[in-house]
Amino acid sequence: IWHCSKDGYYSGYGNQNGKSFVGETFLRGYQTTDAKGAVTFTTVYPGWYQGRATHIHFEIFVSNVLKKTAQFAFPENISDAVHTHYGVGVNTTRNANDGILGNAATDLANETPSLTGSIAAGYTGTYTFGIAL
Repeated sequence: IWHCSKDGYYSGYGNQNGKSFVGETFLRGYQTTDAKGAVTFTTVYPGWYQGRATHIHFEIFVSNVLKKTAQFAFPENISDAVHTHYGVGVNTTRNANDGILGNAATDLANETPSLTGSIAAGYTGTYTFGIAL
């Protein structure tokens, strides 16, 4: 998985509004699944940048072969609260207006996990999907 910082910057890339994070690996991780295909990641709430809704990217490999590259979004009401709390402001690109996330309401529902928790305690979410082997 990988996602941007609260300020909208990705590790590993240069030329981001005059900043470079080439050679850095923050907010990136990988794991091997358990026998049921499940993994658990702990990370910070993703930030945002102009033109994209709040999201996390992921890739799935089976026997070292890339099978899926995708991303999931976050519930806008929670993103708005978290981003306001941490002083980065509300993202003006809503999930439905993101040019990469699904265009239909059903696609967005499938690309947005439900979250439980709070800003103080942190959030937990589960995202389930299938891939063709």
